[in-house]
Amino acid sequence: MQCKTHWKQHTPSCAGSGNIFRQIALAVVLSSFATVAQAQISGGGGPVEMPRDDLSSVMPEIQQRTARNIKKLGLRRTDISGTASTIFTGDRSNFVPLSFPLRLTEQSENKVGHGTSNYVDLLDAGPGTIQEYTCAARSYDLANGYDHQGMDIFTWPFWWARMDAKDQQVIAAAAGTIVTKIDGRTDRNCSFTPADTTPNYIAVLQADGLSAYYMHMKKDSLTNKVVGDTIEVGEVLGYIGSSGISTAPHLHFELQDAQGRVVDPNAGACGASKTLWKHQPPYREPRVARVGVSLGAPNIPNDTCQVGVSKFVSTIPTGEVVSVGAYLVDQLVGMPATIALLRPDGSLYQQGVSGAPSAGQGDFNAAWWFFNFVMPLDAIGAWKARVTFDGKIHERTFWMNTPEPAKTALVASVLPTSRSVKAGTTATFFATALNFGAETAYGCSISSETPLAGRLSFQTTNPATNALTGTLNQTVDIAAGAGQSFLVAVDVEAGKTAKSLNVPLRVDCVNTDAAGAIDGVNSFLLSFEPNDVPDVIALSVTASNNGILSIAGAGAAGAFSLATANVGSTDTLTIAPRTTATGSIPMSICETNPSTAQCINGPSSSLSRVFAAGENATFAVFVTAVDAVPFDPAGSRIFVDIIDSEGVSRGSTSVAVRTDG
Repeated sequence: MQCKTHWKQHTPSCAGSGNIFRQIALAVVLSSFATVAQAQISGGGGPVEMPRDDLSSVMPEIQQRTARNIKKLGLRRTDISGTASTIFTGDRSNFVPLSFPLRLTEQSENKVGHGTSNYVDLLDAGPGTIQEYTCAARSYDLANGYDHQGMDIFTWPFWWARMDAKDQQVIAAAAGTIVTKIDGRTDRNCSFTPADTTPNYIAVLQADGLSAYYMHMKKDSLTNKVVGDTIEVGEVLGYIGSSGISTAPHLHFELQDAQGRVVDPNAGACGASKTLWKHQPPYREPRVARVGVSLGAPNIPNDTCQVGVSKFVSTIPTGEVVSVGAYLVDQLVGMPATIALLRPDGSLYQQGVSGAPSAGQGDFNAAWWFFNFVMPLDAIGAWKARVTFDGKIHERTFWMNTPEPAKTALVASVLPTSRSVKAGTTATFFATALNFGAETAYGCSISSETPLAGRLSFQTTNPATNALTGTLNQTVDIAAGAGQSFLVAVDVEAGKTAKSLNVPLRVDCVNTDAAGAIDGVNSFLLSFEPNDVPDVIALSVTASNNGILSIAGAGAAGAFSLATANVGSTDTLTIAPRTTATGSIPMSICETNPSTAQCINGPSSSLSRVFAAGENATFAVFVTAVDAVPFDPAGSRIFVDIIDSEGVSRGSTSVAVRTDG
């Protein structure tokens, strides 16, 4: 074999030796891969300091302002009997069921945006005596005599950046009337001695006579509604901030009765026997708030005044170190997270196991762990960062030495929109995500931030057969103009209860915002309890077969039909239509003969009947549009609710409604 050197290229060229050099080059590449695969990976992380607050100096004036405004508005505040304690201990049977008061925006890149750090301190015996509803001490008191009197719900991770981005909404836990509102105060406080001690807040007088206080919100973020205006459950009140005496961004949610006594919404061994929540948020709910991909190691100082640095990116150039972070909520003792990198073909590149709290440390309210991965020099294409925590996979796609794809957009739907199951069993749904943009949607997944005593999982399906495909909880790409169907399952914890809990599905991809949330379209009502319950699967059909009831014009009428199947136990239920559209829209319903579609009895505003286990039934809904109804699929809908004697949802379906012309 003869070799010579080309002076222009400075590379050897050997006649007849191409295969040998290719073999040598391949051996070098394989050797470098082996070295990378065996290299030690570095990392770090740990728990974080939790936000706290002190309302002792401002709450008396806030209470007085609230009382004055209630009187001026001519509202009646129910006088509820109870003890003389500062904590209400009376009858709770007439209180309004509450929804969770936080919601992520569609633009947020989190899967879960919050955790709970502190509860109501039920002991007012002075400093050092702390007990919340579970009999534990997940609360605090202060040397000045202040006993923490609400729930502190923090935004996570990188709370200052998320506060600035306004990606965590504060929403009304119940409907009511705004009776106090303060905005415009400093919102970057991080100590117990700020110059401005007044928080930005809203107080809402609920129909049950309780005042709900939403405290410490972001400056200039509060609703434009004013004192005296009504608000609906789920309506946006503002955004999380750190105004007043607050050490970091969080929501302090507090309920008080007419005498100013604190009402703890939670129930437990050392608290009330009846919860005020539609579904009481689990005391501990291990979750992954976010899988973070960073260019270099992130940093979260253990000082709430300092701003952490996420270094989040979607693309990584050749030769850089990739840091993958697991940002956790409620990390329990002895529960680590596995942090891994997957190659474009799905094979494992490297992984590491995070730290976990010891028995001496106790559970972490929030923690972060990361590993730095040295990437191969020829890494290219779409890689995946994977975090496995509490037995569930969470993934995020990123690109190596490849331009980030353009943004695209999603819409999503779910059927059925209501399930009612026995606790300890599984509620299942079918969801569809449609990519209506011009770019592939990468790394798509389904989650829900709603606190839930159960585990939500998803898996792709064949839309023609509903057969499962893919792998449980693994992300999927959706081509431009295409759709993907999923099976969504909620494994409900035994012994728990939820009553008509609205669970919005968060369907999003790396290069999309989350699909816009529409009640009755991509959210579902979930009810469960320890006993057998009716579970009516309801599906509605319009004449156009597109889910839209089109009425010829104002003064005209229309109708749609629905079919039901009770896959649960026998019970007497009431079925009735209601609408979220504005204007006058009289509606009635009748049961129909499934063979002829004719009403069995005359239509009425509602009807009650026994829904036997395993029974199928059909109904027709008749609608008159007295006024014109603009096309608004999210805001103008007709729901058909199937409820039991306590008003708990056992089935539901809906259609959009509009007038033509």
